[in-house]
Amino acid sequence: IGNGTTSNSTTSNLGAAYPTYYGNGRQQYLILASELTTLGAGAGNLTSLAFDVTRVGTGTGAPLTNYTINLGTTTAATLVSSFNTAALTTVFTAATYTPILGSNRHTFSTPFAWDGVSNIIVDICFSNNISGTSTFQHTNKLHTTTFPSTVYYQVDGTTTGICAQNSVSAS
Repeated sequence: IGNGTTSNSTTSNLGAAYPTYYGNGRQQYLILASELTTLGAGAGNLTSLAFDVTRVGTGTGAPLTNYTINLGTTTAATLVSSFNTAALTTVFTAATYTPILGSNRHTFSTPFAWDGVSNIIVDICFSNNISGTSTFQHTNKLHTTTFPSTVYYQVDGTTTGICAQNSVSAS
């Protein structure tokens, strides 16, 4: 949300829609209803989400395996030290996804009905089951918020259950 002009770091998953510094990851972003209404959005169906990639990584970790985007609504106004436990709906999933330079639009398999007043949780996960490195870290534009708006978990190696991970690496 917004008109971000900076990009996430190549050595962190914070703010990364395509986080591959580590081999597996989950992150959540909080979008306030006030941010959406300021941009002119109102209640109705959300049908896609896009991220503007500023650097395409290379190497064996470039494709994201089991890349999934889930959405949910919440009354929470911050994300601090834990994943939000809102009920989530899977809106996009791909067995593999390779980000491209520029806009990466994810059209939802089913529209997400937004009530126009609830805050939205965007939950993204992938599991490459490898150890990552910055050589294939993708970066995307981000918008700095005045409130804690993201948490993430990242881990290297072979692992399962990333999308159900409840502990966070940082916020």
